[in-house]
Amino acid sequence: MRKWRPEKLGDIAEVLLGKMLDKEKNKGEPHPYLSNKDVRWGAFNTEGLNLMRFEADEHERFGLRYGDLVVCEGGEPGRCAIWREEVADMKIQKALHRVRVNEGYSNEFIYYRMLLAGRTGGLDKYLIGSTIKHLTGVNLKRVEFDYPTYEEQKRIASVLSALDAKIALNTRINAELEALAKLVYDYWFVQFDFPISAAQAKRMGKPTLAGMPYKSSGGAMVHNQELKREVPEGWEADTLDSFVELTRGVTYSKDDLTDCTDENAIPLLRATNISGSVIDLRDLQYVPKSIVSEDQLLRFPDVLITMSSGSKAHVGKKAYFYFDDRVCFGAFCSRIRINKDYTFYVGNFLKSDWFGSHIRNVSLGTNINNLTNEHIKGCSILRPTKDVVAVFEKLVAPLFDLIGSNVRQNQELTTLRDWLLPLLMNGQVVVRSDASTSLSASDQAIGRSDASAAALAKEDDGSVGPPSRSATAENMSMAAEPAGRYGKKR
Repeated sequence: MRKWRPEKLGDIAEVLLGKMLDKEKNKGEPHPYLSNKDVRWGAFNTEGLNLMRFEADEHERFGLRYGDLVVCEGGEPGRCAIWREEVADMKIQKALHRVRVNEGYSNEFIYYRMLLAGRTGGLDKYLIGSTIKHLTGVNLKRVEFDYPTYEEQKRIASVLSALDAKIALNTRINAELEALAKLVYDYWFVQFDFPISAAQAKRMGKPTLAGMPYKSSGGAMVHNQELKREVPEGWEADTLDSFVELTRGVTYSKDDLTDCTDENAIPLLRATNISGSVIDLRDLQYVPKSIVSEDQLLRFPDVLITMSSGSKAHVGKKAYFYFDDRVCFGAFCSRIRINKDYTFYVGNFLKSDWFGSHIRNVSLGTNINNLTNEHIKGCSILRPTKDVVAVFEKLVAPLFDLIGSNVRQNQELTTLRDWLLPLLMNGQVVVRSDASTSLSASDQAIGRSDASAAALAKEDDGSVGPPSRSATAENMSMAAEPAGRYGKKR
């Protein structure tokens, strides 16, 4: 590393702990506050925040400004994110530290350095507690990292933050696409206002109703005794068993685990690989092909669902598998393979409140909550007429094509970021001073990151390999050139 100097966090930033929550003693006006559970790596939960009373002289002490780094004291000590005024007038609880970085240091560089330390155990020596670990304010101030010049800190952080910005943009786009698909699903299959086809309008003796919403236009409704509600004429009550096949995952022991370099190994997903309705192909385990059946290999549009967990909240967690990789899954999960004529109808049903309520009601167990394949197959579902489902499938399929494309790109960008993170933070890769990594508003609006070309120079002769999943230079227009070996400039 060239001209990097060690600094303790307490010497380059103001570190303050949040306010103790005490309803009996707290006075003042109520304000929203963040607690430990609201802080994730690089992001915040701002939904359903609680309120705490703060007095006038406490606003500055416990309040957040744009750019403050918010760090968890417990839970996952060191987990942090940069506050960007997501909610006005935000405060923090005692479980969190506010780190306000001095001029001459990059808050984003420090965030990424904390991220790397959290992943590699670099924070462990600063934690206290035998069973429950904590990162106290005193020890947080003692956390020491090496820092390059301020300009180089900004250049390094800009490369990583450009990748994260693109990942976040894809995630927001996918959320909007999924919401749009749900809106259509609810309108058609919950409110029963699907568009009347020309043939159906003709059968009704009202050809002018073609294209109009069914129920609102007086379409015939009949009472279904099993579902205890009125449904469109010709629609029937059924169970998921008629639409899906389920296969439980691979049973394996620690002795079965092998290495990714083994040519006879198959990557295996666990319940922890399902995160926020997305499958994450990082942190995989590997098992021999010999213990994996063909039915235990995933393909699109399979849905992977968590069947067993110590937490009832995690049972029923699910996501589409959007990848081409040959991947299997562990015995705590099941694969739901949907009849191809009902792919997105059933897929949206699996996200419905009806299915969620069914899962909560049938989860069994004391220490471990369990579902069986029969529990899922036995769930009641409405069977619409085939013509309505066919139109719905054709309508929403392009939305899920886009979602899948974004999920795959995010996986590649995440792999690239995780590969670059230690290289940049250890000085093995440097960012040339002529690099431009800023994303314009228009670039972000159309989801382009190639405009943020990050010009990199590797302080390595090529012995550091590329990311395991192909994240090519095309993704971020990154131009790398050899500059030296093991941190020594050529």
